[in-house]
Amino acid sequence: SATDPAAAPSDDAAFEAALRAAHPRIPVTIALVAINVAVFAVVTLSGVPLTDRAPDALVSWGANVGPLTADGQPWRTLASVFLHFGVVHLLVNMLALLDLGLVAERAFRSGPFLLIALASGTVGAAASVAWNPWVYSAGASGAVFGILGAFLAYARHPATGVPRNVLRTQTLSVAIFVIVTIAIGFAGTGVDHAAHAGGFACGTLLGAVLARPLAQRPDPRGVAVAAALAVAAFGAMAVQWRNVGPAYAQEQRFVADTRAYLATEAERVVGVRESFRRWRAGEITRTAHAQDLAAYAATLRDTAAGLARHELSPESPSRPIQTRDALVSVLSLRAEGLEQRAIAVRTGNQRAADEAERLLAEADAAWQRASCGKPR
Repeated sequence: SATDPAAAPSDDAAFEAALRAAHPRIPVTIALVAINVAVFAVVTLSGVPLTDRAPDALVSWGANVGPLTADGQPWRTLASVFLHFGVVHLLVNMLALLDLGLVAERAFRSGPFLLIALASGTVGAAASVAWNPWVYSAGASGAVFGILGAFLAYARHPATGVPRNVLRTQTLSVAIFVIVTIAIGFAGTGVDHAAHAGGFACGTLLGAVLARPLAQRPDPRGVAVAAALAVAAFGAMAVQWRNVGPAYAQEQRFVADTRAYLATEAERVVGVRESFRRWRAGEITRTAHAQDLAAYAATLRDTAAGLARHELSPESPSRPIQTRDALVSVLSLRAEGLEQRAIAVRTGNQRAADEAERLLAEADAAWQRASCGKPR
């Protein structure tokens, strides 16, 4: 009723007191924070760095990797909600979740609040894949934005009797949080705006459906409708996914082949240097050293040819085509330079020796440009 202080508190303090009286505990909020912290600890103990985690560090743990999510692994949209890229990422999201949960869980009650949090996080991750099929994301921020939207919808709903000053305060808080998040994104820190927007929209929708006076218990039919809407929202995002999984798989094969080459390259370099030492020491013939150089050149040519056969997507944000082309160019130059050096060693041809030095220097410069900028 209009005179019931639990249904229509008159100010911030009275509204907070009414929330606590209606639902004193917040078990879901505490459980969600605890699960996120526990998952972060387990991932860290497995050897993943505490901060500045590599792009592929969380793939096996369930990060929202667009090419995998859309290629038969939609469970990643939920699993990624409990993964974070570093301790700062975790801390910011958990503080926001705890702060919002203190109010939102009491307003909606624990069951509906859990639905809002998980649905918003999952739908936000699905929206992220719909927006960018190559996305690599994780974190509870989609759920946090969903809770924000849900409570804003609750506060604006006429049935809840939330005072105007409380509504203004909550609206201002949401606006500040959104503006700060957008500013961080423009600063180039990799903020997933699609996940935030998707989570916020989902939470706002569910919040409007689930809003009711504090004195009333949640309506099971309303909860069922909200759950159905969450499933529909997820489906609406999922049908927009573009499956780039095959292209991603090809890229991963290219990465594996590149790493396999790099893992053994140092050993080959040592072998050629040892061959040079033995030749200069008179332990092997000039011809034998030239054969070692030619064999090394042949390995480089075979590697370059193998890498060149990978058909890579120009849409991939990791720019594998540029990496492939640069690496193939470097390996081809080095192979040609070593072939010229083998000729110089075998025949004593100075022109071949000069050409070998030029080609190898060009290969080194190309490698520097590709990996760390132009040579100084």
